[in-house]
Amino acid sequence: MLLHARRRAGLSQRALAQALGKANSHVTRIERGQRRIDLLDSSRWRRRSVATRRS
Repeated sequence: MLLHARRRAGLSQRALAQALGKANSHVTRIERGQRRIDLLDSSRWRRRSVATRRS
């Protein structure tokens, strides 16, 4: 779900990581299911993806 949102927004993992203030590896692990994402990070992820898509 989060991977699809990032791709629909046209964001690279690196760009999303920078927008979230996280390391690129953090985004990679979440997308691969190797790391759980908390509610706050999930909300930020979705907002960044939607905001980028609208720009």
